[in-house]
Amino acid sequence: MATSTDGTAPVTDTTPGNPATGLDAIGWERMTSSWWSIVVAGLALFGVVSSLVYLAVIIVLKIRRRRQNKEQQVQRIPKPIARYFEDVKARTQAYGPVHDSSKAPTSFGAFLGAFSNPPTPSQARLLTRWDLVILDPLQVGALEALSASECSASQRVGRLDVGALAAHDKSSGDADETRVLSMVDQTIATRWKRPTDSQSPFTGILLANWHAEISPLVLNELLKYLKSLNFDVWLETSPPNYLTPTECSTIDLSLVRGIICRNGTILHNGDRRNYFQMADMRRTQRALAKHMSMGGKTLMMWESFDDSIDLHYSIIKRSFNWCRFNTTVSWIGPDSALVDADIAERRTVKGEPLGAMMWLKSNETMAVHDIWRQNDQIQKQPVGHEAMFDSLHAFIPDLSAKLAVTGMDPFVDRESEMVLNGDYDGDIPAQSQKPPFSYSARGEDYTGLGCFQIGLDVTPEDFGELTEGQRRLRDLELLERLKPEQLRGFANKLKTLFEQTNSLELSAYDSTAVRDLVEQLNAATGTDDDTIKIYVGIHSGYHHGTDKQFWGLYDYDSHIGQTEIYLSAKTTDRLGTILHTFLSSRQYTRAQCFMAEIALAEQHETVHERWQLPNRIVKDVEGLTSRELMLLLQRMVFSKDEGCAHLRQQVQACCEHQLVDIPTLAQLREQNTAMFLRNEISAQKLIDNRIAWYKDRGVAHPDAQSALALFLEVESKLANVLINSEADHLAKLETVMLAVIQHGKIDASVDIFAMAIFCAFRRVAIEEVYLEILDRNPLPNSHPDQAACFSEMF
Repeated sequence: MATSTDGTAPVTDTTPGNPATGLDAIGWERMTSSWWSIVVAGLALFGVVSSLVYLAVIIVLKIRRRRQNKEQQVQRIPKPIARYFEDVKARTQAYGPVHDSSKAPTSFGAFLGAFSNPPTPSQARLLTRWDLVILDPLQVGALEALSASECSASQRVGRLDVGALAAHDKSSGDADETRVLSMVDQTIATRWKRPTDSQSPFTGILLANWHAEISPLVLNELLKYLKSLNFDVWLETSPPNYLTPTECSTIDLSLVRGIICRNGTILHNGDRRNYFQMADMRRTQRALAKHMSMGGKTLMMWESFDDSIDLHYSIIKRSFNWCRFNTTVSWIGPDSALVDADIAERRTVKGEPLGAMMWLKSNETMAVHDIWRQNDQIQKQPVGHEAMFDSLHAFIPDLSAKLAVTGMDPFVDRESEMVLNGDYDGDIPAQSQKPPFSYSARGEDYTGLGCFQIGLDVTPEDFGELTEGQRRLRDLELLERLKPEQLRGFANKLKTLFEQTNSLELSAYDSTAVRDLVEQLNAATGTDDDTIKIYVGIHSGYHHGTDKQFWGLYDYDSHIGQTEIYLSAKTTDRLGTILHTFLSSRQYTRAQCFMAEIALAEQHETVHERWQLPNRIVKDVEGLTSRELMLLLQRMVFSKDEGCAHLRQQVQACCEHQLVDIPTLAQLREQNTAMFLRNEISAQKLIDNRIAWYKDRGVAHPDAQSALALFLEVESKLANVLINSEADHLAKLETVMLAVIQHGKIDASVDIFAMAIFCAFRRVAIEEVYLEILDRNPLPNSHPDQAACFSEMF
């Protein structure tokens, strides 16, 4: 309370805050009660936060700078080593030869053995075989051979095993590293050139086993020193680590000419180094790739394997494919090839193998393979291909003798054993005795139901429903209407049919209907007034269920005389189907329609070579199931004749062939494809089954043991032909197969030979493709869609 000076009543002090300062703290609610209060509060918060961030950044930068200073102190090479390099640079002159190192080698090889004086022919050939050759200057005669002989290799590299040098005298600390550097310098000075020579015949130095002896920082100084001597420097790296992450970041790879990776794609045991095992090697590859853009850098793969191993074709092919994709050069050979020139010349892979899949994919090979695969007639006697077989003597010696026929087994006619010869004493239903081509098993007439697959049963309801569907598609303009010029082409082919009816003695149909069809086709103009219109629709519109297949439907208006014919897009013979469907629309029996088709095919010589039937009818029979074939065959045996004996006999023979021979052929084909590739059947079992099939058919065939020996010989020699890139052998093989695998000329010898060749090629081709897919798609089980795409691509 305060008392006024004039004696009036006391006044109460309501001013908030501290009595001394007049200030008081307020809450967040009062600070944000108005818009200007919010602005003031935001500025205050921003100031506090930015100050804290600024302080944090300053602290982090100081810590980072201090750490970098420490790392620089650690990465600084020791003073004794720095003085050593200063001394050797001052007293040493360059003695490396003047050479062009900008051109990347396209091939390289290694030989670390001693040389004879003078070099043997094999040793001399090694010096002219590659663009870059790696030798061991410490071996006897290596320097003399390189200096005295004519070496065509543009780059000659001496390999220096740093680890082996350091193994003679181990010490510790900086002195140990200095000693190693001194030994390296002394060895290069004394072994890379002769005392009387002013320059070295070597153009480069390959440092091997240096990881444990020389630190990355010291290695950088060594690389600079060796380059000052006018040498290209290569680094050799080995599994499992190749270049570690620290080495990749510390070593100045711009100073090296390239990196050689030991066993980068092939393990020493002969197996492939898979995608996941190559992770460390790819780190080295990426480190060098940063400098490849400037040119003059090369990555090379040194693939050596155990002497007891015969490297598989697919492993070699995959290695070359990987190297070609990654712009890498490779050398592949056994351990002994590094020290023995004769073995090196014999067992070193000379270049990229030929592709088995590419040979199979060639147009000529695919055509021959289709002829052999689809062939179901083996000539009973040898055709006489001995001269062609002998022309393959360089590939398979004495081939004609190995395929010689030893005898013929008596033919067993299995078809005659079928209980379909009419000797049936039971009662036969009356409807089953009706002609099988014109009536169903229930006795229903097929007349007027268009063109449908032989052996299947259809009804007028099926015909009407599918025709109605085609009408709707026509109204929606979803069908392709044949053009007038196409119809006139059909008319010209049909014209000769009715003109030569008498000479062909065709009484099964009235030639007047064919004449009407020809006139209507010729008169077609493509307008709505045409008396005949022909449409083509997708095949699915001609199915009714799973067991009713039409090829041709029609819609006939007798009042205006207009016919609309609907054809399936998959109809193999459009003209024959048009003729069949048109005659059906004029109420000719189905047997008469078939006879018209046969007459047309005979007129144009398009009948099936074996069955003398139109190809469409043969394909219809081939598309039937075993049950449908049996029912059709029984009806043809038990039913009455309808004046088409030729049609009946040929269809019956075709059905019997499908029931008796085709299942056996299908089994044999599955055995020499899927089962053989999955190793579910042995080569001996494959040959035995084939010989048994020859015996059942009474075919003269080679001896089973000779056939098996040939099969195994082809399988073993084919890999060597591909690995050695013997393209002349493959070209000759293709020529022989084109000559001997022809329709009507395939005997048992040719069949065995073709099976051996294609089985061998399939096996190596599938392995080749499989390994390439795994490189592109390492986890096919997790990504089956990618694996399927890659497989389809190949």
